[in-house]
Order: sequence, then C-alpha cells, then structure tokens
Amino acid sequence: MMSAISTETGIPGGGCSPLGEGSSSAAHPEVRGWPIVGVLPMLLRDPIKFLFRCQQQYGDAYYIRVGSQRFLILCHPRHAEYVFARGHRVFRKKGSLWKPLRHYLGNGLLVSDGDFWLRQRRLMQPLFSSTRLNDLTELMVTTIDEGLSSWDKAAESTTPIDVEKEFGEITMQVSARVMFGAGMPSEQTARLGSDVSYIIDHMVRSMVTDSFPRWLPRPGRVRYHETLKRVRREISSLIEQCRQPDAQSGGMLYDLIRGVDGDPGDQMTPDELYDEAMNLFLGGYQTTAFALAWTVHFLTLYPEWHGRLQQEVDVVLAGRTPVFEDLPKLSSTRMAIQEAMRLRSPAWWIPRQAEVDEAIDGIAVAAGTTVAPLVHAIHHHQDVWENPSEFDPARFTSERSEGRSKFAWLPFGAGPRRCVGERLSIAEAQLFIVRILQRFDLEAVPGKVARPRLRTTLGPVDGVHVFLRPRTAYTSE
Repeated sequence: MMSAISTETGIPGGGCSPLGEGSSSAAHPEVRGWPIVGVLPMLLRDPIKFLFRCQQQYGDAYYIRVGSQRFLILCHPRHAEYVFARGHRVFRKKGSLWKPLRHYLGNGLLVSDGDFWLRQRRLMQPLFSSTRLNDLTELMVTTIDEGLSSWDKAAESTTPIDVEKEFGEITMQVSARVMFGAGMPSEQTARLGSDVSYIIDHMVRSMVTDSFPRWLPRPGRVRYHETLKRVRREISSLIEQCRQPDAQSGGMLYDLIRGVDGDPGDQMTPDELYDEAMNLFLGGYQTTAFALAWTVHFLTLYPEWHGRLQQEVDVVLAGRTPVFEDLPKLSSTRMAIQEAMRLRSPAWWIPRQAEVDEAIDGIAVAAGTTVAPLVHAIHHHQDVWENPSEFDPARFTSERSEGRSKFAWLPFGAGPRRCVGERLSIAEAQLFIVRILQRFDLEAVPGKVARPRLRTTLGPVDGVHVFLRPRTAYTSE
C-alpha cells in the first residue's frame, strides 16, 4: 500500500493539525492522533466537528487511526457506489472491526456474507412485503398509542420531556411485538430492552478497545458476558414458544419459523433463528429511536415544517387512525424523516475490508485494508446537497431528487446489502410522527440544543428535550 503522511491531531476541540513537511498530492494524509488511542478522544468529544474539519483539510479521502486500527475514510458518493455496488464482492464485512458485532449478532443478516447471506436474505425478504407491512400497521399503531398515552400528563404541565428516552422505550415495545407478537408482556419487553441497550453500548466500545494493548483495563466485560447470556436464554425461550403448535401468530419470528419450516429443504437451525431474531431486534430499535428523536428536534427548530406536517396530517387523516394505505399520501412526513436522517444519520459510517488489492477513485487500497464510507460526510457533501447544513425536507421531492446519485443518501446502506427492513423502519417512523402531531404541538426548550454523541449509532448527548402542548383540534377514535 502507498505510504500515508502521518499528522498529529492532539488539538483541543477536535481540530486537525496541518500536514507535515514532505506531503504530496499523490499521497493521502493520515490523521493519527494520540498514542495508543489514536483519534478516539476527538471522535468522542465532538465527532461531527472533528470529521468535518478533517474533510475540509484533507479532502474526500484520508486515513485515521483508532487504537491500532487504521481506516481509509471516504467522503464522496462515488466512493460509496464503488464500495457498496460495483466492488461489493471485493469489499466485505470482515476484519477485526466486525468481530465484536459477530459475538453479539452471530451470523445473522447484518454481519453474514457470501452464499449464506444470500440464502438468509431470500428467506427474510417476504417478511417485509407490502402485505406483511399492512398486517403489522395496526399492531404498531396500537403499541405507539399505548406509549404516547403517558405524554398527555407532560403536555398539561410546564415540564419538558426527553423524547429520546421516550422513543427508546416505545420503539423497544414496537420492535418486540413486531418480532415476537402482541402477546409479549410489557415487563418482559422492558427487561429485555434494558439488557439489549447495555449490549449495544458495550459493543461499540469493544470495536475500538479490542485493538488496544491487553494490559489496558476493559470495564464492563464481565457484566457484558452475563447480560449476553441472559438475553440468549430469553430469545431462545421466545423462539421455542413460537415453535409450539398452539403459538399465537402475529410476530415476524412466528412467520419466519412457519415459512421456513414449511419447506424441509430450507429449515433454519435454532442458532440461525436466534441470530436473525437478534439482528431484527437490533435493527428495529435504537436506530429508529434516534431517527425519531432527531426528526422531532429539527421540527422544533423549523416551525414552518412543523406546521406543514401537521396540516398534511389533518388533511389526509381528519383525526382518524392511520392505516398502511395512508403512508404514501403523507409525503411531507416521510421527507422530514428522510431529511433528519440525512443530517443526523444513525448509521454514521459503514466499514468494509478489501479482500484483494484494489483501487477506489484512483486510490490504491491493499488487501486487508478497512475502508469506511463516512455517511455523515456524504450526506453533507456540497457536490450533492445545496446548503447541506439546513433542514429542508423538500430536497427529497421527485423534482429536486432528479439526477442525484442514489449513493448520496445512505442511512440504510446501498447496493445488494441495503437494509432489508428499510420500508418497515420508515413506515414505523411515519406512524410515530403522525400520531404525535395529531395530539401535540412541539416546542423547543430555550437553551437546549441537542448535540450528537458517537455510540454504535449517532445519538444525542443529553437527549432531545421539548415542550408538548395539547392540540385542541385533535380527535381520537
């Protein structure tokens, strides 16, 4: 591999220092950071600011070090197109970065590869058909309404509510019922959700700390393994319940077992069912909660869009409960969610490892190199997005989207590995926003501006705090 230029970046505030002497346009710079930990302190302090400054200074391709791991950061949609589509057989989900994920997710759809992934994808695809999403809509709306019922008290008071925390709890209930059926008790869901949340938070630390020297302490490992064992027992028990002849239908796991088990040549083993259950559970929980929190955040900052969405909801639904067929008509609501996911995509990068020597946009990439299309940078690239820092959902109209690269918006990935649950996630988010705007006006809390924090996904540092005001125009069925 071509040698990269080493540059120290220990500047307080997350800045990037200038390139050292001897740099040339043919080489790509390396932002090395501190000894042992690399740029991790800057990423944890203010990831958006740090990565934005690096792109400003070094351009659309540069290297960083986190611990002993070295990554080629890629910031342009054409890079994403090559990694995720044209070169998807070269750039795979392999390497040390994926090891902690596989410890939790096994060999499920999110992390599997090759022929096994293709088989699992084919088996999972029918779970996300329009017919199945139509069937799940009533279940999702019922669960959302149960969760929002506690918001009425907050709306009558002068106390702001942390919607990030609330969304985390309600989306966990939605994910559990979508996965395991409506019969799963709320207490069991809350307990499982708490354990899964801890595992997710530990997972991102492990992705980094696994590359640190063994003599450095790794807090939380014992608790992580105990929690993981408890979750595995819980999920395995739920799978066995769904396998029983008298099991109640309604959840995806039930459909997956019945659909697969109906064909003796395509039966999943218990381990495969467990892995897919965990992948679906993870994919439908934290990312959706963060996307909703950021959407509400931006709606309070841009009241004209708040009003536009409420007007759309009132015209389309006239106070009634939404059904699946209503979602295409709620286009402004969908575009607001898309725009929030552009500005604060929960998936902030999507790493891959090169299987063989390759080149991306003229950049030599040696076999074994981890390349990381940086979703946040691509979502703010001025070659693609006009006024990229502004919240402007109208940029997703068909007229303004014409000619835009389909690799410029990547919350769900791209290419053959694009997330199988994208339609379900967007539908769930639409239903959430619709039910909230039918009931409440949302107002920003003065002095409380949500800032991003780097975890497994990109969430707010101290939550998203808003005032709720009851809508007099709201009518309930």
